[in-house]
Amino acid sequence: MALSGRIGYRSTPNSELSSQNIDLGSWPMVDENSLSAARKTKFLARKKAIELYLKGATDAVLQKKTGEKRSNIYRIITNRCLQRHSDGDIFGWRGALPHYRVTAYERQTAPVVHENGAGATGALKWLLERPQFKDLKDRFHKRILNNADSLAHPKINVQTIFRWFIDELRKAGLEDQKAWPFNSESLGYESVRLYIKKVLAEHPFLAMSKMGGPDAIAKAKASDGTRRPDFKLFDRVECDAHKLDCRMVVMVPSPHGGYEPRKIRRIWIIVIIDVRSRAVLGYHISLRRECSALDVLITIKNALSKWAPRTLTFCEDGYAEGAALPSAHSEVYLSACSLMATQIPPLMATSNSPT
Repeated sequence: MALSGRIGYRSTPNSELSSQNIDLGSWPMVDENSLSAARKTKFLARKKAIELYLKGATDAVLQKKTGEKRSNIYRIITNRCLQRHSDGDIFGWRGALPHYRVTAYERQTAPVVHENGAGATGALKWLLERPQFKDLKDRFHKRILNNADSLAHPKINVQTIFRWFIDELRKAGLEDQKAWPFNSESLGYESVRLYIKKVLAEHPFLAMSKMGGPDAIAKAKASDGTRRPDFKLFDRVECDAHKLDCRMVVMVPSPHGGYEPRKIRRIWIIVIIDVRSRAVLGYHISLRRECSALDVLITIKNALSKWAPRTLTFCEDGYAEGAALPSAHSEVYLSACSLMATQIPPLMATSNSPT
């Protein structure tokens, strides 16, 4: 996002960069606590300087309060923070991070690999951008995205694509010229691997369909829950399992007398909940390592049956006064998930949170 404007000593209300036309609240955030102490200090100084700059602070004020020059803050805002990130959003506060690259490295000269392996940064991109390799770049991308053999499994077979690419470079005569990647020990394998990963990231739906089959895209679509239909009470229910990872021992009465210890590694709580009211219609506790179809069927059976309090042996007041699932309050709530809201008594129809 290029912005033109004179970088002056003073800022006016009509300045192109101001808090009125830049919404800092919508900028992608940064986890400040994950930064090192020195980097965090520098980032917070830049952050404060950006806020002061957009409020019209002068160069003298910025340098006194943050140690940053006004011209540098203008550059950070326009050339970094307001630039477009690969995720589709602007860099935001990420652009103010010290030592954070916002543009890809562009090699200007042919790579010269040293004995220690250094000197090949950006070599693959430089190679593919050369005019004589434009056709190879197009075929390389098609090979990555359309090769069924290399993308037929969840784990991509990079070596198949890598061998094809190296063979194409041999045909182009790069091996005879001892040019990159044939002047490196690994033939640029890591660069090719990262490039394949980058191409797949740029085409997520196509890569997903290749790896997971034609139904993978449909299965991957999930709502964040903010635009749900306005269901009526007991129009739709949800079933979910909640896991408690723990290590415990339960003492089970033995037919031979006394108790026998039984180790339990995991507790599953499977619940069926009404979408509108969030009332629990039924639940089941499973002590298996993983939930089974039987556990789900038991949960459904409990949701369709009348709830009754259990006989407690560990205390006298395990239930709060009046505590019960909907089916215990009235027979009409048996099989409630199959009822329409018009069949629900007025008391429940006017409440979003039935007891």
